[in-house]
Amino acid sequence: RVASIDARQGRLYLQTFGTFDGTRPVLCDIDTLPAIPARAEPLCIGHRAEEIADRCAGQPAAPVHSLPAAIAHIAALRRFSTATRPAPLYLRPADAAPSRDVAPRILP
Repeated sequence: RVASIDARQGRLYLQTFGTFDGTRPVLCDIDTLPAIPARAEPLCIGHRAEEIADRCAGQPAAPVHSLPAAIAHIAALRRFSTATRPAPLYLRPADAAPSRDVAPRILP
């Protein structure tokens, strides 16, 4: 399976799952998609699924749940798990330069 989410600015977040080697999420555009084995005939779900399916000989499909509902469902399933705490996953580099102003002095 190939899942994609709109990343704005003509880009998308893409991750593969399933029978072939799963990948970490990547930030790409439609012209720089990571290699997706055509032999897997993946099911493509999400943003620009039809275009992704055309490029990897896959099949586009509609998601079962909306994106917010799917995220809430996954969070609910993991609510009582003892896995490590969530940590930010930065896919996009910072788009602002660090401030050149001197930081304010912290009073004792």
